[in-house]
Amino acid sequence: MKRPRLLFASYHCFDDPSSGAALCTRDLFDLLTPRGWACGVATGPHLDFDRGGPVGRLLAGRQGVESLRGQSGNLTFSVHNSSAGGYPVSLFEPDPPAARRHPSPGEATAFLEFVERVVRRFRPDVVLTYGGDPASIAIVDLSRRVGCKVAFWLHNYAYTSADLFRRCDAVIVPAEANRDHYRTALGIEPVVLPGPWNPARFLCERPDARFVTFINPEPNKGVFWFARIAEIIGRDRPDIPLLVVEGRGSVDWLGQCGIDLSGVRSVHRMKNTPDARDFYRVTRLILIPSLWREGPVRVAVEAMMNGIPVVGSGRGGLTETLRRGGIQVDIPARYTPVTRIPPTHSEVAGWVACVERLWDDPGANREASDRARAGATEWHPDRLLPRWEQFLSEL
Repeated sequence: MKRPRLLFASYHCFDDPSSGAALCTRDLFDLLTPRGWACGVATGPHLDFDRGGPVGRLLAGRQGVESLRGQSGNLTFSVHNSSAGGYPVSLFEPDPPAARRHPSPGEATAFLEFVERVVRRFRPDVVLTYGGDPASIAIVDLSRRVGCKVAFWLHNYAYTSADLFRRCDAVIVPAEANRDHYRTALGIEPVVLPGPWNPARFLCERPDARFVTFINPEPNKGVFWFARIAEIIGRDRPDIPLLVVEGRGSVDWLGQCGIDLSGVRSVHRMKNTPDARDFYRVTRLILIPSLWREGPVRVAVEAMMNGIPVVGSGRGGLTETLRRGGIQVDIPARYTPVTRIPPTHSEVAGWVACVERLWDDPGANREASDRARAGATEWHPDRLLPRWEQFLSEL
C-alpha cells in the first residue's frame, strides 16, 4: 500500500501542551513516522492554554530549535524549525507574539504565504487540518489549489455550517457521537477514526498510586461536581487524598463553586504538566464528572491503559469510552457546562459511594483495574494505526 506524504497545517499550534487536538496530531505523527511515513508540520501560534504564553517562549532554549526572521509587507514574524520527533516542524509566530487570539488579516496573509512555501517544499499528498479561524479555513482552498487532498479533523461540536466541510475530501471525527451529531446537524458523513494514542507518552509504573484524581478544573469538566464530592470526602473521609491537576482550568475554580472547602485538608494541587505520567503514576482512581458533550476522552483512555479505574459521567462520547471498561455514574441533564450552581449532597452520593468502595475494597479496585486494562486494548496502536494508514492511503 502506497504511503502518501502527510502534512499537518493549521493556525492552531502543533506544540500546544493543553490541546487534546494537538496531542492527537502529535501522537499520530509520532506513531506513523517509525512506520516509514513522511510527515511534516506547518502550524501557527494559537494556544488553547491561556496562561501558557506565546509559542516562542515554549520553544526558547529547546534543543534543536532554529528560529528565523521574516517579513511580509509591514509585518515581521519568526519561524521556529525543529525535527525532534523525526519529522520537520515549522511554527509561524507573528510580531508581537500572542498566545490566544485569531490572526489579523495581515497575520493571516503572512501565515498562508508561509504555509504555501512549506507545501511546495514538502510536496504532501494529503493535508490534515483543523480550526475555524480565517487562516486555518483558508488552508483548505490553498491545499486543493496546489493539488493536495484535504482531510479536516473535526474534534468538537463547534461548527454550525457544512460549507467548509464540503470543500474537503474527507472529514474525520473521533467517535460515533460526533459523527451522529454532524450527520444530523449538517448532513455530512464523517469518517470515525479514534485516537490514536501513543503509549510511550503516558504508560508508567504506579508504585505510589495514592490519589483520587480530577483533571482540568473548569465548568465543562464538572468542577462544581468535584467540589461537592471533595467537600463530602474531605469531611467524612480525610484519609482519601484528592489531587486536582490543572489544565485549561485553574485550581482557583474550586473557590468559585459556592462550596466551603476551607476545612478540607486532603485536596492537593498539581500544575499543568506536558508529561501525563506525572499524575498517572500517583493516581489510584480518576474522576471525570464532565458536563460537556465529549468525544473519546483522552484522559479516560490513557488511564484505562494504565489500569486506573475511571468513574465518569455519560455525556457524549464518554459513554462509548466507559462502556469498554469504565464506571458510569450519570449526572442529571439539567446540569450543563453553563450551570453555575453546585449539586446537592444527595446528587453526588453515587459518586462518593463509588470512590469509597474502590478505595476500601482491594478486590473491587483490582477488578475495576483489570476491566479498564482489558477494555483499553481496543485503542492500542496495533488496532488503530492500520485503520489510519488505510484511510490516508485510500484518500
